[in-house]
Amino acid sequence: MEITLRAPRTPDPRFNEVVQFIQMCLQRDPRANEFTVPTGQLCMGLREQYPDDPAMWQISSLVANFIQNHESAKYFLAKAILLGIDDPNTRDGFNALIENDPCWNNVDSYFDKASSVDRLAEHYLTEAHQHFANGELETADMYCQRISALGKPIMTQFHGVHALTENAKIHQLNGTLNAQYTETVESLAMYWEHFPSEEIDEQLALQAKMPDRHQFADITAAAIRKHLNGGCTVFEIGCFAGYNLNAARERLTQEERGQIRFIGMEPNTDVVKHAQTLFPDIEFLVGDHDVLIAGTIGAPDPISVCTISRVLMVILPAEVERLLTYLAPRVKTLVICDDIFNIDGELSVPRTPANVYLVHNFRPLLENAGFEIEDVIMADVPDRECTGFIIAKGQG
Repeated sequence: MEITLRAPRTPDPRFNEVVQFIQMCLQRDPRANEFTVPTGQLCMGLREQYPDDPAMWQISSLVANFIQNHESAKYFLAKAILLGIDDPNTRDGFNALIENDPCWNNVDSYFDKASSVDRLAEHYLTEAHQHFANGELETADMYCQRISALGKPIMTQFHGVHALTENAKIHQLNGTLNAQYTETVESLAMYWEHFPSEEIDEQLALQAKMPDRHQFADITAAAIRKHLNGGCTVFEIGCFAGYNLNAARERLTQEERGQIRFIGMEPNTDVVKHAQTLFPDIEFLVGDHDVLIAGTIGAPDPISVCTISRVLMVILPAEVERLLTYLAPRVKTLVICDDIFNIDGELSVPRTPANVYLVHNFRPLLENAGFEIEDVIMADVPDRECTGFIIAKGQG
């Protein structure tokens, strides 16, 4: 396979490093995987320093394709064409991409929206919200995955829920679906075991910049206000260092805070120790869902508002069912922040590539456990791991 690259207007050694990565990929060199993220970062630096050089966008498009981020690859190629790389082969290849894309009628409509990445993402976001409002969750998910891919071009673009479901059904027929679940959960287990203090602070700073975290705090605060008559207990499962609880707390008045007991549960002891110094007004317990269900952690009962953010996606479906069954008679309101577009699915599915977390079929899981879903809300700005929120009424 041969690829013709436009030479950059200004020689830059980083460009040559990217070329070397492309050569490794074309030669199927297994070492290329080690350089995927660094090369993506090199491309980002080149685009930022030379935004008017079409060569930087062209080479970025090739790298994004190797990363399997096809939405970013398409956008970068469009930018290269708009900036001057418009030979017949490049134009024909781009036209073919648009013709085979169900989201676009023609090349002109794409170029109109692709004048900037923000404008293109805003277009996708508008479409996602419209399809969500119409109950077309699979289509909404498709647009959300495009938004995520554009926002994080050095990350692989996730497959849509429809493709995930079809793949999961094949594994179910072959008797390998549970192995897929286990592989997905175990791939993340090591990630959470050790967090130096500086990494905890970095995570908290990152969370503070994420729109869905702010929306989650707004939704949680609204749920809390419904339970302020008498004592109110707010409990988060998998609270990490307490950002979500503190963000919800800050949205309440001083008088309201005085009526509420905030408690977070987190399995990582080092994280809990750090959190206790950051948020002294929040109680922290060390434990996971197994300890919670066993009743040995001293968790509150009943719970006015229970929140779970980006945790169920790393728990096996059977364990999610067991946890929800435990919570239903003890919780008045449950607020879930997760990847929700498989809510009405037949089964839980791994989000690929490559088995990064599980997307659960929340409606049957919640209803079978004894919860009643009150509202399903799409994230205003969906994140790679959060497409929305579920509010459910328990029996507590």
